[in-house]
Amino acid sequence: TLVLSDGTGLELEINGEKTVLGSPGDMARFDGEASVLSRLGRGKIRDFNVMTRRGVFQNHVEVREDSAFHVDSTRSELESGLSANLLFLLETQEVFANGSAKGLQRHDAIFIEAGDMGVRHTGKAVHIRLRSTGM
Repeated sequence: TLVLSDGTGLELEINGEKTVLGSPGDMARFDGEASVLSRLGRGKIRDFNVMTRRGVFQNHVEVREDSAFHVDSTRSELESGLSANLLFLLETQEVFANGSAKGLQRHDAIFIEAGDMGVRHTGKAVHIRLRSTGM
């Protein structure tokens, strides 16, 4: 999964199909074996990528803005490493987890620990959920 984190106008051609990522938070999903061509539209960009080994882990990537969510992994899944949740910030914001606030900068990431089952943030962020396929 490729998420545009800075800039505008990234054009991708994935297996012959055109996809335009026009603003931060836009994303494209494709297999590692895909034929991918890219063109910059209006200057430099920065992207954030999530790659997982097929058959070992699954990932779910979602862009959220000013949201609260409950981590759907169990405490034992998080503690054993069978599941992980991360939040990658697309802008400077406050993140509230386990009853405390953390002021974080754009492009910071926070690992959501087993005790942080409820999370709230005040800006645009990418929520990444990884789960072992052995579950």
